[in-house]
Amino acid sequence: MKAEMTNQAQDWVSLLLAGLGISFAPHEFLGGMFLALAVASLLARHRKDPRKIWAALGTAALAAILAAVCWDMGGWDFVPVQLVMAAAGVLGRPAATVLVALQDRLEQRSTELADRAIDRVLPDDENGNGGGGVY
Repeated sequence: MKAEMTNQAQDWVSLLLAGLGISFAPHEFLGGMFLALAVASLLARHRKDPRKIWAALGTAALAAILAAVCWDMGGWDFVPVQLVMAAAGVLGRPAATVLVALQDRLEQRSTELADRAIDRVLPDDENGNGGGGVY
């Protein structure tokens, strides 16, 4: 048992999976991650914006990791973990659309938000000059 644990501790993928709370084999996890990223890239391929492709891949990876953790805790042994992770990869595209829309909205309002923050921290003095402090 001790020798087996020593061999497992030398593999960084096994250590990463143990840190995530996943107890199944690394090759199953990597296969599921590959399928999740493949599904996300196929769904996001027709997008012209590279931000959406990268956001879709990132959110698909996160969804696949969460699905793997839930599969490991939930006792869903009748469904292969790779299938659950691939199905979670489908969530990458709609999540990427939301993230990119949020980024665009923040970019449009960034000047207004920055002005509000500066006005709150440094209000105008009585002469109408910005800065609010004594010089």
